[in-house]
This record gives sequence, C-alpha cells and structure tokens, in this order.
Amino acid sequence: MLAVDRTGQHIAKYHLQRLLASDRFADVYLCKTDHSKQQYVFKLFHIYLSLGEQHTFREQAKALIHLS
Repeated sequence: MLAVDRTGQHIAKYHLQRLLASDRFADVYLCKTDHSKQQYVFKLFHIYLSLGEQHTFREQAKALIHLS
C-alpha cells in the first residue's frame, strides 16, 4: 500500500510534521504538540489487513510494547 502523506494534519493534540517511513502495515511520522518542544514518533497502522498481515501486526505490536 502506498503511503498517504498526512504531513501537516493533527491527530488529537499532535501535529504530524514529517513522514519518516512507510511499509505495507503502517506509516511513521515525526510529531509534536503545539504546547511542547518535545518530539514524538507516531506509527499509524493501515486499517485493512489480511489474515497473514494480522499475525505480523500482532508481532509488531508485542515488540512495540517493550520499547521505552
């Protein structure tokens, strides 16, 4: 799936600044809030996943839980 560049959009209080990476499961953005200089990374998952992709998604989600 091709990335839809959502740079400039807001999700809740977060402003999407730059698309960092994209693959068939998700797009990764550099973000910040309007009230903080701290930067964040958002991984926005694509909605439609095949059964095989759902398994890989679960494995990625488990790995992300352990990041600090």
